[in-house]
Amino acid sequence: MTKFRLESSDAAIRRAAVQRAGAWKASALVSRLTSLAAGEERAVVFAALRDIGGNAVVAALTKLVAADSPVAPEVRREAVVVLAALNANAALPAVIAT
Repeated sequence: MTKFRLESSDAAIRRAAVQRAGAWKASALVSRLTSLAAGEERAVVFAALRDIGGNAVVAALTKLVAADSPVAPEVRREAVVVLAALNANAALPAVIAT
């Protein structure tokens, strides 16, 4: 049900759904949350990804921070911070490049 609320046209409902995904550690939503990382709820999305943690989040964030990633620099920076909190070794190449 949370996945459907991630698609809501109401920003408050989307933020609440993202927060709930993090609180529930909903690893099944990592891909969808990552796709929202460049949007209005960026800070909430990264907080949720940090809360979810695990290999799926590390893998998704590693793709976001890759040199060939099309995301904006501010999104990449936030992704590096969360990635470093979850797995410093995985974040090291991105930290050096940033």
